[in-house]
Amino acid sequence: MIRSLIKSLTLVMLLTATVAAEKTDETAKQLRALKLTTVNGQLIAPFADSSTKAVTLIFVADACPVANAFQPSLAAFHKTYATQGAVCVQVHSSSLVTADEVKKHIVDFGIAMPVVFDPKQKLGRLTRAKVTPEAIVIDRTGTVRYRGAINNLYAGYGKKRRVATAHYLQDAVDAVLAGDTVKTPKTKPVGCFIHYAEK
Repeated sequence: MIRSLIKSLTLVMLLTATVAAEKTDETAKQLRALKLTTVNGQLIAPFADSSTKAVTLIFVADACPVANAFQPSLAAFHKTYATQGAVCVQVHSSSLVTADEVKKHIVDFGIAMPVVFDPKQKLGRLTRAKVTPEAIVIDRTGTVRYRGAINNLYAGYGKKRRVATAHYLQDAVDAVLAGDTVKTPKTKPVGCFIHYAEK
């Protein structure tokens, strides 16, 4: 009986692992073929360009003070990496805001990088983004190489350091561009939770 139970448990574990692998493969396939439309109507297919080595999706929200506090850093990040084969896109994944509010947010903060409005939250669900701000770095194979905080400026909500001492996003993108392993592939983002509407 014990031997039969062990066999059953082993089979369940194998099936679970197989389903997880298939789901990961399907996600990678969708991310490789990523096509985005900005809130201003511009079509972006980042990996269609052979020079693109990495795509960074940064989930933000117009009403999140933590995400807004990072806008100057994100502007500098975009300016530094835009010519190095690293595409950076901000994403508003919410059914609670309008396209006009997203456009106003762009103007208010002088955002120069592409901004995608994801009201049906397809991109948020695909990447499993949970918090704003949250950065997700994807390589040409569609593999998520990093997800988490931009840096360690916030030790917790309302707990802000004077300066950041660890630059997770920058380090991850540098590693992907260099063809190296990302030493810290996941960190805990601090900010505002993304509310997902019921399907």
